[in-house]
Amino acid sequence: MVLSFSRLKTRVSLSALFHLNGSVFPFATKVALPCAGVAFLLKYGELHGWPILCDFLSQTEMDSTVYNAFSTLLGILVVFRTGQAYNRFWDGSTLTHQMRGDWFDAASSIISFTRTSKADAKKLWEFRQIVVRLFSMLHALSLAELEDDDDEDDDRWAYRLRVIDGTGIDVGSLKALKKAECKVELVFHWIQSIVVSSIDCGIMSAPSPILTRAYSELASGMVKFHDCLKIARIAVPFPYSQATLMLLVMHWLLTPFVMSLGTQTATVSCILTFVTVFILWSLHSIAIELENPFGADANDLDVHDMQHDMNNRLLLLLDPISAQLPSLSGQHVQDHEYLLSMERERVMPAFDTLWRNLATEVEQGADIKRGRRSLTQLKRGSFMAKKSSSQVSLTDYQKRVQEALSSPENNKKPQWQFFMGRILSSGWMTVPC
Repeated sequence: MVLSFSRLKTRVSLSALFHLNGSVFPFATKVALPCAGVAFLLKYGELHGWPILCDFLSQTEMDSTVYNAFSTLLGILVVFRTGQAYNRFWDGSTLTHQMRGDWFDAASSIISFTRTSKADAKKLWEFRQIVVRLFSMLHALSLAELEDDDDEDDDRWAYRLRVIDGTGIDVGSLKALKKAECKVELVFHWIQSIVVSSIDCGIMSAPSPILTRAYSELASGMVKFHDCLKIARIAVPFPYSQATLMLLVMHWLLTPFVMSLGTQTATVSCILTFVTVFILWSLHSIAIELENPFGADANDLDVHDMQHDMNNRLLLLLDPISAQLPSLSGQHVQDHEYLLSMERERVMPAFDTLWRNLATEVEQGADIKRGRRSLTQLKRGSFMAKKSSSQVSLTDYQKRVQEALSSPENNKKPQWQFFMGRILSSGWMTVPC
């Protein structure tokens, strides 16, 4: 999770300078301190007339112009690599958000295309339920696939991402998914196959040209996923990284001698050496941190928050409130000129005005907000995925499922009739007699 300075106040932003989790300062300090110590000793020995050191420095001649040209070349290389790493990080963030948007668009389209279906209500309910679960699994598996492949397949922490009612899928499919090498592609194929099968069953009632939109969005999300794989799997070319590291080491060795020859006191030599080395190695460390935005490091993308957002949006598709179509209240203004006049005079009501005038509280949007990271988490700069204790055990989850299934309200009718009754009462669809 990236530390969001834009969400913090000024005092918090300044205090963030002293937080070490996810910072490159500790590593750069470890590299710069020995170099600064050597520069201090060289200048101190020269000023106090150490014989061996004075003889060595008297034989050492180095033109400052050569060192400045070398430092400039090294700075250009390090800055260029840091820029490339930032572009990779930003592209990874953009592609994952676009992937999530494409797949939610595809899920929304698939469920919307069943609105005018004349199929059995139970089949419609089961179709919508399995589509939402498969899209949740597809998104979670894609984020797990993007993780660094240093760990074994079963040890990837991204497999701890929550999916919508994973136990609702049959055991045979879950076993096949666990054994599959290409898990994302398998779930992707399942979704397409289920949609094709639903056409023959009459569940998907939209014309074929309209159904193409869902397939297009589904495929577009898959393209974004493979673009993310390119960033996760293809590292920066090794010769470029090797050359940059070699120049950094040479700069680390030369800087103490140059600073001791060009300064008057040991303290100034130490400070200038530390600052010069610290800046270059900090930029180098930043490039390493940003080259791959997928993983469990402090500066990687918060995939837990991404999966949480995706699950919330998918569950919204099953909510009868989202299925209820808007209609005019009977107190609407029909005169276009009058509406245009009110807009020009800036007297149109805002959402806060509308919600304050409602007789009842708004059930969606105003009261139910996506969970934001706390201020403490923002200060820490990491969500500590590997030490997360928020994972619910399968036993506790199954107990809650059994309690929900055994509740008196649900025992009155089968589950599909219970949910379809809510949907029908909301006016989403009309099942023919």
